[in-house]
Amino acid sequence: MCGRSSVNVSAEYIAIEANRACGTVGNVTWNARTRDHWVPRSNIHPGQLLPVIIRDAESGELYLEAVHWGLIPSFTPSDLKKPDFFRMFNSRSETCAELPSFRRLTTNQRCVVLLSG
Repeated sequence: MCGRSSVNVSAEYIAIEANRACGTVGNVTWNARTRDHWVPRSNIHPGQLLPVIIRDAESGELYLEAVHWGLIPSFTPSDLKKPDFFRMFNSRSETCAELPSFRRLTTNQRCVVLLSG
């Protein structure tokens, strides 16, 4: 995968398609806190917002959220003013469970990333 993605559709369209993909009708809704931050883009790079479907750990409900694409490793100094999202934005499925940076995330830190291209 390259370092660029595209999601050039509206928040309303994303919600419709998320419900269709999950086999639900109106159950997958946007988190109100991040819905207004979503802006369609055709050239998204690490550090910018992407729409994802997340399952709430307690209730099991699915919801949409706009999140920053990339991984800020746990060993990154906390006093950084601007995190380096380009440092670790990608992993290979073949080695994801073996690499220390990703291994602890593969068991319960998952989501479905919604992309146009």
